[in-house]
Amino acid sequence: MRVIKNISKVRVTDIPAEGLKVDFPLDPSEVSKRANDPADAKEGGDIGLPRYNFEAPLDVSLELSLESSTVYLKGSLPYSFTTACSRCLGTATYSDLLDLNMILKKKGGDNEDDDVGFGHYVGEDIDCSIVVSEHLMLKLPYSVVCSADCKGLCASCGKNLNKELCTCEKVEVVEKLTPLAALKNIKIQ
Repeated sequence: MRVIKNISKVRVTDIPAEGLKVDFPLDPSEVSKRANDPADAKEGGDIGLPRYNFEAPLDVSLELSLESSTVYLKGSLPYSFTTACSRCLGTATYSDLLDLNMILKKKGGDNEDDDVGFGHYVGEDIDCSIVVSEHLMLKLPYSVVCSADCKGLCASCGKNLNKELCTCEKVEVVEKLTPLAALKNIKIQ
C-alpha cells in the first residue's frame, strides 16, 4: 500500500489498486475555530454553546481504496480538548477516538444517499481534512464534566461545591408540586 504523508488532498485517479494510506495533521487552532464557530455567531454573540479548545496535535491516519468511482475511506483520529465543565464551570478535559468508515461517491446522478456513512466528492480530488473535520464536529459532546463525581455549583449562591461548602438553606422539593408526580402512582399491567 502506497503511503502519503502530510498531504490531505488526494486525486481519486491516483489511488492505486492496492489502496492508499494517507497520514496528515489537522491544525488544532483551525479545528477549535471551526468547533466554536456557532458560539461566535455575529448576530447572537455567545449563545451558551460549549467552547472547545484543541491544543494537542491531531494526527489523522486514513486508508483509501477505489472501486470504479467509489472511494472507500477507513481511518481514525485520536483527539482531546478542554472545555468548561457542565456542572461546575471548571476546566474539563475530554479524550476519545474518532473512527471513520465511509463510502464516498462522485456527486451527480441517482447516488444522492444522505447518511453519515456516505458522502460525495466533486471533481477529481477529495480533501480528506474536510471529511475528517466534519465527522469530528458531529462527534463532539455537548456536555463534558471535569470528573464523574463533580458536585457542580450551588443553585442558590453559585459556589463551586467541589472546592467549598455553602451555607445556603437546602430547598426541599414538594412532590405534589412537581409536574410529573401524578405519574408515580400509575400502575401499568
